[in-house]
Amino acid sequence: MGPVTTGTPLKLALVIPGPLDRRSGGYSYDVDLAQALQSSGHTVSVWSLEGRASDLPPPGQEAVEMAIFDALAHPLVVERLERSATSFRKVALVHHLAWKDDPPGHPDAPQKKALESRFLATMDAFVFNSEETGRSVAALMGPDFFRPAACFRPPLGVKPSSAGPLPPAYGEPFQLLFLANVTPRKNLLGLLQALLELTSQYPSLPWRLRVVGNQQVDVEYVASCREFAQRSGLAGLVRWDPWKDPAQLAKVWASTHLLVVPSFHEGWGMVYAEAMARGIPSLASNTGGGAEAVGTTGLLVDVTSPPEMAREMARWMTDPALQRELELRCRQRAAWLGGPGSGFAGLPEFLQDVVSLGVSADATYSVDWNAWLECKAGVDERSLHPRVQTAAFQGLIPRQVLELGGGTGTMARRLLKQGLIAPQTLYTLVDSSPLAVAEAQRQCGPLFAGDNFVAQQGDLYRYLDQARGNHPPELVVAHALLDLLDPGRASVALEKLGARHYWLTHLFDGLTEFLPVLDAALDDRVVAAYHATMDDRHRLGGEGSSRSGKAWLEALPAAGLTVLEAASSDWVVVPRAGRYLEHEQEFLAHLLQFFRASLTQEALSGLSLLNQEALSWWLHARTSQLRRGQLGVVVHQLDLLAGRR
Repeated sequence: MGPVTTGTPLKLALVIPGPLDRRSGGYSYDVDLAQALQSSGHTVSVWSLEGRASDLPPPGQEAVEMAIFDALAHPLVVERLERSATSFRKVALVHHLAWKDDPPGHPDAPQKKALESRFLATMDAFVFNSEETGRSVAALMGPDFFRPAACFRPPLGVKPSSAGPLPPAYGEPFQLLFLANVTPRKNLLGLLQALLELTSQYPSLPWRLRVVGNQQVDVEYVASCREFAQRSGLAGLVRWDPWKDPAQLAKVWASTHLLVVPSFHEGWGMVYAEAMARGIPSLASNTGGGAEAVGTTGLLVDVTSPPEMAREMARWMTDPALQRELELRCRQRAAWLGGPGSGFAGLPEFLQDVVSLGVSADATYSVDWNAWLECKAGVDERSLHPRVQTAAFQGLIPRQVLELGGGTGTMARRLLKQGLIAPQTLYTLVDSSPLAVAEAQRQCGPLFAGDNFVAQQGDLYRYLDQARGNHPPELVVAHALLDLLDPGRASVALEKLGARHYWLTHLFDGLTEFLPVLDAALDDRVVAAYHATMDDRHRLGGEGSSRSGKAWLEALPAAGLTVLEAASSDWVVVPRAGRYLEHEQEFLAHLLQFFRASLTQEALSGLSLLNQEALSWWLHARTSQLRRGQLGVVVHQLDLLAGRR
């Protein structure tokens, strides 16, 4: 496998409702996203709709493979998208749900909500700026709706290291900053009510508020805010400014102690991250994307309660230790968020996967059991727990070994190579697959003296029943087998063999995690469905479960055997500098194929965990990660050694 690549450059369009130079967090995110894609070698055309409905692509624009729609443009394009098909993939860039812009209970909310859901239904995929936005869209569209989705947090507008220090002294008076377009959603009126409460309840605490932002978006709301400030006696404490250019805004930040933007709803709230970069804490809502962005770096409050906002501001103003602690937390979290462009790692690959979904077929791998057993031999060898293995052999070479479910003989060859058995060892391998038995005999037979290696095909339980009363083997080996059997029944059958030791390896125990995270909720549903097919074998007349390891730890003592040693033997397969070790790529391909083979339409219909569309996307995206040298997996397993009492 070669190093990671970003694939063929794409021709993309960014569809925005107005000019790209508008000043808002959302437009800043759009600009950063376009620049990140361009720096990855992709072509990005900007389709500015200028507030009017338009053909797609607009006149004079070239055709593209994908259009990324700023979802705030949805009123301008939804009817066009519903009316006719497009030649390009459509991805919605969702900052927040627009129908939530109005205060709760607004009479226009149902109509706006319906319009936005119609737009989202026309999209092929989503890009979210926060987990909160993703949850909001999922709640709006319902449990049966699925589209590929990825979350890319907004990067900071400045490098954390470039932000200057806070003013050296607090108070005299405290400088508060409201930095946003002045609309009802941003809740400036609620903030003014909280400041009136602060002045009334804590008259000794001096403060000044600076309002910086576009005041022409909703002039009636701005007028109501100004009128309240005038009527309540706060007018002399509030300064009103339009948007500032970057140099002027830097001076505003330099004189700010606390950012106060108590929005009713935010998809993320880039302004909070901008404040963090400067060590400035924020007052924000304790729900939604604002809370997700601020975390533990600021004052999270019920923004519908002016008294609570007042109490929290007073607590901060009167606690120097809290002021210093929040400043430190801000700078630490800002360092984690990173500077401009840092939030878009993985975006080009996600968009390429969306473009190719359903267009170019995934690489397919036949279910070849022998090939699977051979390709996983190296992964198995690296994961077997050495302490359990050492205890199984105790420095002695056994004279007689019985391996159950031995497959193509990879374990026998491994033990010979490591000197744990000798060519003179009598080694019997039993497996239900005639093809595996034939391959085991072909590869292992010549490695042993005379006829000391024997591979037999047959039913496991029938063999164990017939072997009772024969000369017992010194060591019974069962590798990656027992999670397919019923622990109670199989442990009794094993005990009756009368062997001295039972080396039982790679018992799956309920955890499968693919890396990197694709979509946390979708990853969980796919893995849960796969594990459920293991647990459903009983209904189909089979045995085993997805929690075999713990079950065997209980079943062995119940059957009269003693657990002598136990340890984990997890598979951990990850690319190293974009490359896999020998056969690991083939190993991962087979693992994905097992998911394909197990999660059939019939299986999914009986599980109610995910639909076929979601599974198809997951397999497609994971296969693409495998091709790029990015896919990894961790599988939890146990190795056990048991003996007779």
